[in-house]
Amino acid sequence: ASPEIDVVCDSAGMICVHEGGEAADVSTQTSADYWLPRLTILGCCALYGTNFAFGKLLGESLEPSVISGLRFSLAAITLSPYLRELDPRLVFPAISCGFAVALGYIGQALALQTISAGKAGFICSLSVITCPVLEALFDGVKVTPPFIAAILLSLTGVAALELTGDVTPSIGDVFALAQPLGFGFAFWRTSKMMRANPTQTLPITAVAVGVTGVVAVTWMLATAASKGHLDSSILSGVLNPV
Repeated sequence: ASPEIDVVCDSAGMICVHEGGEAADVSTQTSADYWLPRLTILGCCALYGTNFAFGKLLGESLEPSVISGLRFSLAAITLSPYLRELDPRLVFPAISCGFAVALGYIGQALALQTISAGKAGFICSLSVITCPVLEALFDGVKVTPPFIAAILLSLTGVAALELTGDVTPSIGDVFALAQPLGFGFAFWRTSKMMRANPTQTLPITAVAVGVTGVVAVTWMLATAASKGHLDSSILSGVLNPV
Protein backbone atom coordinates (compact mmCIF):
# COMPACT_ATOMS: atom_id res chain seq x y z
CA ALA A 1 0.00 0.00 0.00
CA SER A 2 1.25 3.48 -0.80
CA PRO A 3 2.14 5.72 2.16
CA GLU A 4 -0.31 8.40 3.25
CA ILE A 5 0.83 11.86 2.16
CA ASP A 6 -0.33 15.23 3.48
CA VAL A 7 -0.30 18.11 1.03
CA VAL A 8 -0.14 21.74 2.14
CA CYS A 9 -0.50 24.76 -0.15
CA ASP A 10 1.47 27.97 0.26
CA SER A 11 -0.04 31.41 0.87
CA ALA A 12 -0.60 31.96 -2.84
CA GLY A 13 -2.50 28.71 -3.12
CA MET A 14 -0.36 27.68 -6.06
CA ILE A 15 2.60 25.68 -4.75
CA CYS A 16 2.04 22.50 -2.77
CA VAL A 17 4.55 20.43 -0.85
CA HIS A 18 4.41 17.03 0.76
CA GLU A 19 4.88 16.73 4.49
CA GLY A 20 8.47 15.73 3.83
CA GLY A 21 9.17 18.85 1.76
CA GLU A 22 9.00 17.22 -1.69
CA ALA A 23 7.26 19.26 -4.39
CA ALA A 24 3.81 18.06 -5.42
CA ASP A 25 2.12 18.22 -8.80
CA VAL A 26 -0.54 20.93 -8.89
CA SER A 27 -1.23 20.75 -12.62
CA THR A 28 -4.67 19.32 -11.90
CA GLN A 29 -5.76 22.36 -9.90
CA THR A 30 -9.00 23.85 -11.25
CA SER A 31 -10.23 27.43 -11.17
CA ALA A 32 -12.75 26.38 -8.50
CA ASP A 33 -9.89 25.09 -6.31
CA TYR A 34 -8.25 28.49 -6.63
CA TRP A 35 -11.26 30.80 -6.22
CA LEU A 36 -13.44 28.98 -3.68
CA PRO A 37 -11.14 29.64 -0.68
CA ARG A 38 -10.75 33.28 -1.71
CA LEU A 39 -14.49 33.84 -2.14
CA THR A 40 -15.09 32.14 1.18
CA ILE A 41 -12.68 34.53 2.90
CA LEU A 42 -14.36 37.46 1.12
CA GLY A 43 -17.72 36.34 2.51
CA CYS A 44 -16.22 36.06 5.99
CA CYS A 45 -14.88 39.60 5.68
CA ALA A 46 -18.33 40.89 4.73
CA LEU A 47 -19.89 39.16 7.74
CA TYR A 48 -17.10 40.33 10.01
CA GLY A 49 -17.78 43.92 8.99
CA THR A 50 -21.12 43.74 10.82
CA ASN A 51 -19.14 43.10 14.02
CA PHE A 52 -18.28 46.79 14.38
CA ALA A 53 -21.80 48.08 13.82
CA PHE A 54 -23.38 45.59 16.23
CA GLY A 55 -20.61 46.17 18.77
CA LYS A 56 -21.33 49.89 18.69
CA LEU A 57 -25.06 49.24 19.02
CA LEU A 58 -24.66 46.89 21.99
CA GLY A 59 -22.31 49.37 23.63
CA GLU A 60 -25.20 51.76 24.08
CA SER A 61 -26.82 49.48 26.67
CA LEU A 62 -24.06 47.15 27.91
CA GLU A 63 -20.57 47.62 29.28
CA PRO A 64 -17.70 46.57 26.97
CA SER A 65 -16.62 43.80 29.36
CA VAL A 66 -20.13 42.31 29.41
CA ILE A 67 -20.37 42.34 25.62
CA SER A 68 -17.05 40.54 25.28
CA GLY A 69 -17.72 38.13 28.14
CA LEU A 70 -21.05 37.00 26.74
CA ARG A 71 -20.12 36.69 23.09
CA PHE A 72 -16.90 34.78 23.61
CA SER A 73 -18.08 32.51 26.40
CA LEU A 74 -20.93 31.35 24.16
CA ALA A 75 -18.58 30.94 21.20
CA ALA A 76 -16.11 28.98 23.35
CA ILE A 77 -18.84 26.61 24.53
CA THR A 78 -19.97 26.04 20.94
CA LEU A 79 -16.49 25.07 19.76
CA SER A 80 -15.42 23.19 22.89
CA PRO A 81 -16.12 19.67 21.43
CA TYR A 82 -13.16 20.16 19.09
CA LEU A 83 -10.67 20.78 21.90
CA ARG A 84 -9.99 17.07 22.38
CA GLU A 85 -8.87 16.79 18.76
CA LEU A 86 -6.00 19.27 19.13
CA ASP A 87 -2.50 18.01 18.41
CA PRO A 88 -0.54 18.44 21.68
CA ARG A 89 2.29 20.10 19.76
CA LEU A 90 -0.03 23.01 18.92
CA VAL A 91 -1.24 23.78 22.45
CA PHE A 92 1.14 26.65 23.18
CA PRO A 93 0.92 28.32 19.73
CA ALA A 94 -2.89 28.10 19.80
CA ILE A 95 -3.06 29.56 23.33
CA SER A 96 -0.79 32.45 22.31
CA CYS A 97 -3.19 33.16 19.43
CA GLY A 98 -6.06 33.20 21.90
CA PHE A 99 -4.40 35.83 24.06
CA ALA A 100 -3.63 37.92 20.97
CA VAL A 101 -7.25 37.71 19.79
CA ALA A 102 -8.45 38.66 23.28
CA LEU A 103 -6.20 41.72 23.20
CA GLY A 104 -7.69 42.76 19.86
CA TYR A 105 -11.31 42.32 20.90
CA ILE A 106 -10.92 44.01 24.28
CA GLY A 107 -9.29 46.97 22.54
CA GLN A 108 -12.12 46.98 20.01
CA ALA A 109 -14.84 46.91 22.69
CA LEU A 110 -13.22 49.81 24.55
CA ALA A 111 -12.62 51.79 21.36
CA LEU A 112 -16.25 51.56 20.26
CA GLN A 113 -17.24 53.48 23.39
CA THR A 114 -15.70 56.67 21.99
CA ILE A 115 -15.19 56.28 18.23
CA SER A 116 -17.43 55.30 15.33
CA ALA A 117 -17.77 51.75 14.06
CA GLY A 118 -16.36 52.81 10.70
CA LYS A 119 -13.25 54.32 12.25
CA ALA A 120 -12.67 51.27 14.44
CA GLY A 121 -13.02 49.02 11.39
CA PHE A 122 -10.61 51.13 9.37
CA ILE A 123 -7.95 51.04 12.08
CA CYS A 124 -8.49 47.28 12.40
CA SER A 125 -7.63 46.91 8.71
CA LEU A 126 -4.04 47.85 9.57
CA SER A 127 -3.59 44.16 10.38
CA VAL A 128 -2.78 43.81 6.67
CA ILE A 129 0.49 45.52 7.62
CA THR A 130 1.14 43.54 10.80
CA CYS A 131 1.04 40.16 9.06
CA PRO A 132 3.59 40.84 6.30
CA VAL A 133 5.86 42.68 8.74
CA LEU A 134 5.93 39.60 10.98
CA GLU A 135 6.57 37.40 7.94
CA ALA A 136 9.47 39.61 6.92
CA LEU A 137 10.96 39.66 10.44
CA PHE A 138 10.52 36.01 11.42
CA ASP A 139 9.91 34.00 8.24
CA GLY A 140 12.48 35.55 5.96
CA VAL A 141 9.91 36.82 3.45
CA LYS A 142 11.53 39.32 1.12
CA VAL A 143 10.42 42.95 1.43
CA THR A 144 9.37 44.02 -2.07
CA PRO A 145 8.39 47.43 -3.52
CA PRO A 146 4.67 46.42 -3.65
CA PHE A 147 4.87 45.49 0.03
CA ILE A 148 6.35 48.89 0.94
CA ALA A 149 3.75 50.64 -1.23
CA ALA A 150 0.93 48.77 0.54
CA ILE A 151 2.24 49.89 3.93
CA LEU A 152 2.50 53.50 2.81
CA LEU A 153 -1.01 53.46 1.35
CA SER A 154 -2.45 52.00 4.55
CA LEU A 155 -0.68 54.55 6.72
CA THR A 156 -1.80 57.34 4.40
CA GLY A 157 -5.41 56.20 4.74
CA VAL A 158 -5.24 56.18 8.52
CA ALA A 159 -3.53 59.58 8.55
CA ALA A 160 -6.23 61.02 6.29
CA LEU A 161 -8.93 59.66 8.58
CA GLU A 162 -7.25 60.93 11.74
CA LEU A 163 -6.04 64.34 10.64
CA THR A 164 -8.75 65.63 8.31
CA GLY A 165 -12.42 66.52 8.62
CA ASP A 166 -14.39 66.47 11.85
CA VAL A 167 -12.97 63.18 13.11
CA THR A 168 -10.30 64.05 15.66
CA PRO A 169 -7.92 61.65 17.42
CA SER A 170 -9.13 60.32 20.78
CA ILE A 171 -8.29 57.73 23.40
CA GLY A 172 -10.48 55.32 21.47
CA ASP A 173 -7.94 55.35 18.66
CA VAL A 174 -5.29 54.06 21.05
CA PHE A 175 -7.54 51.21 22.16
CA ALA A 176 -8.39 50.49 18.51
CA LEU A 177 -4.70 49.96 17.72
CA ALA A 178 -4.86 46.78 19.80
CA GLN A 179 -6.83 45.29 16.90
CA PRO A 180 -4.16 45.26 14.18
CA LEU A 181 -1.53 44.21 16.71
CA GLY A 182 -3.52 41.40 18.31
CA PHE A 183 -5.39 40.19 15.25
CA GLY A 184 -2.36 40.56 13.01
CA PHE A 185 -0.24 38.37 15.26
CA ALA A 186 -3.04 35.81 15.53
CA PHE A 187 -3.55 35.72 11.74
CA TRP A 188 0.17 35.25 11.17
CA ARG A 189 0.66 32.49 13.71
CA THR A 190 -2.61 30.72 12.89
CA SER A 191 -1.69 30.71 9.20
CA LYS A 192 1.62 29.04 9.98
CA MET A 193 -0.06 26.37 12.11
CA MET A 194 -2.81 25.62 9.60
CA ARG A 195 -0.47 25.37 6.62
CA ALA A 196 1.55 22.74 8.44
CA ASN A 197 -1.52 21.09 10.01
CA PRO A 198 -4.49 21.52 7.64
CA THR A 199 -6.65 19.03 9.56
CA GLN A 200 -6.32 21.04 12.78
CA THR A 201 -8.38 24.06 11.71
CA LEU A 202 -11.31 23.61 14.11
CA PRO A 203 -9.24 22.46 17.12
CA ILE A 204 -6.90 25.44 16.75
CA THR A 205 -9.88 27.78 16.45
CA ALA A 206 -11.54 26.16 19.47
CA VAL A 207 -8.45 26.79 21.64
CA ALA A 208 -8.06 30.39 20.47
CA VAL A 209 -11.73 31.17 21.07
CA GLY A 210 -11.66 29.33 24.40
CA VAL A 211 -8.73 31.39 25.67
CA THR A 212 -10.43 34.56 24.42
CA GLY A 213 -13.57 33.52 26.28
CA VAL A 214 -11.71 32.94 29.54
CA VAL A 215 -9.96 36.32 29.28
CA ALA A 216 -13.22 38.11 28.39
CA VAL A 217 -15.18 36.54 31.26
CA THR A 218 -12.34 37.35 33.68
CA TRP A 219 -12.45 40.96 32.48
CA MET A 220 -16.24 41.04 32.93
CA LEU A 221 -16.09 39.68 36.48
CA ALA A 222 -13.15 41.89 37.47
CA THR A 223 -14.97 44.98 36.18
CA ALA A 224 -18.10 44.05 38.12
CA ALA A 225 -16.09 43.37 41.30
CA SER A 226 -14.31 46.71 41.04
CA LYS A 227 -17.72 48.44 40.93
CA GLY A 228 -19.09 46.44 43.84
CA HIS A 229 -21.82 44.54 42.00
CA LEU A 230 -20.50 41.03 41.43
CA ASP A 231 -23.99 39.55 41.06
CA SER A 232 -26.76 39.13 38.51
CA SER A 233 -26.88 42.90 38.04
CA ILE A 234 -23.86 42.46 35.76
CA LEU A 235 -26.32 41.27 33.12
CA SER A 236 -29.05 43.79 33.86
CA GLY A 237 -28.85 45.17 30.33
CA VAL A 238 -29.47 41.70 28.97
CA LEU A 239 -32.03 40.42 31.50
CA ASN A 240 -33.94 43.70 31.61
CA PRO A 241 -33.61 45.33 28.18
CA VAL A 242 -35.07 48.78 27.75
